[in-house]
Amino acid sequence: MISSRVTRLLAISGLSAALGACSFSTEDVHTSFCKTLTSQMTGVPDYVIWKNADTKMVRLEDMEVKLDFDVVFPGGESQAMTSTCFYEYDVRAEQESMIGVDIRQNFSTAPNKMIFNGQVIPESVLVAATNKGHFVQAEQNLKMIKAAAEKAAAKARSVAEEQGLLK
Repeated sequence: MISSRVTRLLAISGLSAALGACSFSTEDVHTSFCKTLTSQMTGVPDYVIWKNADTKMVRLEDMEVKLDFDVVFPGGESQAMTSTCFYEYDVRAEQESMIGVDIRQNFSTAPNKMIFNGQVIPESVLVAATNKGHFVQAEQNLKMIKAAAEKAAAKARSVAEEQGLLK
């Protein structure tokens, strides 16, 4: 039977490893989701190189997230591209939010309009891409959680072995 000291040691080791595996990204969710959609639109999402992200927020207007990026196609050809996602301002969210809360919370989390490389994306295509984008991000998050859990388990095993607790 494992002692309470061992249990605490394993819990602390696991928590430390899990926290160490987190990226603590400060990227805004609107920018992140626009990147997900943009990657899908390229047709070669693994070959996108992000150069710049610029966010424009004006109260009572749509938020604009403009991305500049290169796509390096298999074979080496590179093409500079841009995309802009527009997120609708939600007056109700503003009325319900607290003073001092980040204004970004007053915008929809899914774009209502997108321009990809100079072309307006039709609404039906944007809705389908948004739905797929949510699944893509969920899958990425699950992979990160799995990797963090595996890292935590390996660290806990290592610490337990060093302490001579596993026999």
